[in-house]
Amino acid sequence: MLIQGAGIRTIRGLTGPAGMYQNFLTNTVRLTPLAVVLLLCPVGHTAVREREVVHLGVAQGHGITVDGELASGEWDDAGVVTIEVTPNWKVSIRYKYDRENLYFAFSGLKRDTQILYPEVLIDSRNPRNESWSPGVWWFHASNNLCEADGAHDVYRLNGVFQCSHTKPGWSANIPPSDNGVVEFRISLSKISLTPDVGTKIGLAFDVTNAIGNDQQGWSFWPANAKLGVPNTWAEAVLTRSNARVSSDLLGETKWTELLESNGVRPRQVHYQSSAVPYTETIANSRTNDTRPE
Repeated sequence: MLIQGAGIRTIRGLTGPAGMYQNFLTNTVRLTPLAVVLLLCPVGHTAVREREVVHLGVAQGHGITVDGELASGEWDDAGVVTIEVTPNWKVSIRYKYDRENLYFAFSGLKRDTQILYPEVLIDSRNPRNESWSPGVWWFHASNNLCEADGAHDVYRLNGVFQCSHTKPGWSANIPPSDNGVVEFRISLSKISLTPDVGTKIGLAFDVTNAIGNDQQGWSFWPANAKLGVPNTWAEAVLTRSNARVSSDLLGETKWTELLESNGVRPRQVHYQSSAVPYTETIANSRTNDTRPE
């Protein structure tokens, strides 16, 4: 579901170029009494709830034309996952790679007069950390292309607008096409990846209404992903052709077989604890000029 403004405090009154205001959003997840109890209890006496790591096989495929059109056969070699915005609004994301690029296509971004804007989140080093660091990338496509390495929602930096219609190393059709599609092409060299089968990355997708105030919302895949917490994202592995599956559709045994068939040694531990709470602070400048005019 679209998460709208929950726990977000907006400070208004700052002005930017052309009279546009900037919003600084601070989103703090506080420790609950239960979490405090869990921290104080010995591990042997604590019922730790485990959260399964979602895995994704990203298969080799053919290159695409970035034009917002899902041409016949263009994405037949891709995998597909779905973001449920509401029970009646679902956004599909196709994904694949070749020797040069990662490719993604978001479809279903328009519904009546409403428009959502896609973001691709990539942890190129995949250490499964709880916070952003260099090598964790944010790619945003609306009326402009926006990016950041080691941070998210970086629309302005030191008072300078960071977004533009073109960016080195990647492209996307902007704004979403009339049929509600945005296609991405992201160079592997930009995010320091090799196209080797078995390469692992952290990966998540989201869509946002990008309105830049306390009514801004996001919906994610995986469904339990958090924008500011990379270790809640899927663990993706580059595979050979036709290996476009994810572990939320397969049992652990089948997933292990898939990895081994692609020469990948599965992790010995496939779960991460969600008993230890975290505190997340977002203090990024937002402006409304990322949206279509």
